[in-house]
Amino acid sequence: MPTLAWQTPLSVGRVLNHSGEYGDFSFVPAAALTRGVVVHEVTALRDGGMGPTTIDPAYQGYLDAYDTFSRQLTPSWSHIEHAFDNLTAQFHGVVDRVGSMRGHDRVVLEIKTSKPGNRRDSVQTAAYACGLYPHAFQDCTRYGLYLADDGSYTLKTFSDLNDFLVWRSHLEHALEDTHGTPRTRIR
Repeated sequence: MPTLAWQTPLSVGRVLNHSGEYGDFSFVPAAALTRGVVVHEVTALRDGGMGPTTIDPAYQGYLDAYDTFSRQLTPSWSHIEHAFDNLTAQFHGVVDRVGSMRGHDRVVLEIKTSKPGNRRDSVQTAAYACGLYPHAFQDCTRYGLYLADDGSYTLKTFSDLNDFLVWRSHLEHALEDTHGTPRTRIR
């Protein structure tokens, strides 16, 4: 992904890290970071019709899991690894997938190569929904797609509307700490 010139001060990841509620992500092992980058790049290429049929055997299971998910649920993505800058709310991010799936027209999907269960993931998708659809974020269907090295996947639906309130609180605190005074109120 090219380097972007963000117009807003805070990324979704920075806000979530700032909250201190989801553990310390500064010590994620290099192998896990590399795995995430490779899997995101290859699945994005796949969705764009250009991806390889095989990759390094260490990552092949994740690609197989994504292919199975795609065949079974036939999503239609309008945005793949989509960067956005929400000038009103003063944050930015890169959402993995946006589109339609399972009869839902406003799908926000986050791809993970970890196990499901981190509360951070549901709040992260709420942040992306707020950033992309500031007046209709609650109408989004949010998913976490957890790919495993054995070729299996878990699709988790995030439907707790409280995630949006949690995101708003995290964002407001991060903006206060960054600027000294609140710069936004999401309504």
